[in-house]
Amino acid sequence: MADETLLDKVHDLSDLELAALICLVAQEHCIIDTEPDALDDLVQELELVRFDGSCRTARLLTLLR
Repeated sequence: MADETLLDKVHDLSDLELAALICLVAQEHCIIDTEPDALDDLVQELELVRFDGSCRTARLLTLLR
């Protein structure tokens, strides 16, 4: 059975964070698409996933440990 702590962490991820985690695990690039009027919001969220001081990419990778 899956570790409950790991499942809790995965459930706390945003959709974009989960997509990034899946791409990291699969070692694949991802294509992210949105409506033109939501592009600025998507860019802001991507910046948070990549650079938020605590580095969420590192946070995502720690889920695998």
